[in-house]
Amino acid sequence: VEFYSGIGGLAVAAKQAGVEVKLSFDIHPLANKTHELNFPSVSTSPTTICKLSAKSLSTLFSKYFQGTPAFWLLSPPCQPFSRRGLQKDLEDQRNESFLHLIKLLSTIEEELLPQYVLVENVACFEQSQTREHLTAALKNRNYHIQEFLLSPTQFGIPNQRLRYFCLAKKHPLEFYSTDYDDKINTTIANAQASHSSVCDPICEYLELETPVQDMLQSYGIKDKTLERSGKLFDIKIPQSRTTNCFTKSYGRFVEGSGSVLETSSVEVQADLQYSDEEIVKELKKRKLRYFSPREMLNLHGFPKDFVFPNEITTQQAYKLIGN
Repeated sequence: VEFYSGIGGLAVAAKQAGVEVKLSFDIHPLANKTHELNFPSVSTSPTTICKLSAKSLSTLFSKYFQGTPAFWLLSPPCQPFSRRGLQKDLEDQRNESFLHLIKLLSTIEEELLPQYVLVENVACFEQSQTREHLTAALKNRNYHIQEFLLSPTQFGIPNQRLRYFCLAKKHPLEFYSTDYDDKINTTIANAQASHSSVCDPICEYLELETPVQDMLQSYGIKDKTLERSGKLFDIKIPQSRTTNCFTKSYGRFVEGSGSVLETSSVEVQADLQYSDEEIVKELKKRKLRYFSPREMLNLHGFPKDFVFPNEITTQQAYKLIGN
């Protein structure tokens, strides 16, 4: 079962790991439409998580799993913990549903508990009181836990997106290694051994089959945006080996929302000592554009056959991916 399913990022990962998601929960209509399009066999529920009870979970699990799901996958709202937010943690209303799930984990009957739990959130979650509540609840129900802070760049993917992961296995299940117990881990030895320490170049994730001019027509950065915020862009070229984390504000706000791509082959120097007018003039020569939704999906590890419904706009797609 997948809680806070969004467009299905954890469902994609589960499928690649040989795990089938049968039931998902999210209240976002466009996210649910996208999830249903790509995972037609999954039942997507718009039920508010705070309304779930031990009784309703038992009913749902009996209907969709003929018992209890082996996995709980959770990617709760990150705003209560994000550096860009107020970090209100337990006091943030957007955290109520996750705290409710933690309470359910603490109180539901033993037979309703999953064998495995995976929680994903932003970096800084590991410093939160919510994390303390989560790990205490899991340990009290006899789960072994391991925690990680990992980024796609550690696996050869050129995108900086540091995330917290909590893995839990119900006793008597155990982890293969105890090396990762009782600490926040920032490396995985086996993964590092099987991936290049240098990320792939961005060009391997771009829509290169589409003419540059067509991409500029669809995703080019407007002159007025360059004039207003040109100094703030994080500019990458196709040979770059990293991109900054994309947020749901990508395409609307500039600073901290994600990288943009330079498509010009002309060598340009946009020295910050230039006047604003000169900087804009130089930036225009670089033919800057936003990454397309397809390219963003590629950089987030989604498969090539993952698609958005036709009615989803570019800006809506950005918001769904960056969420």
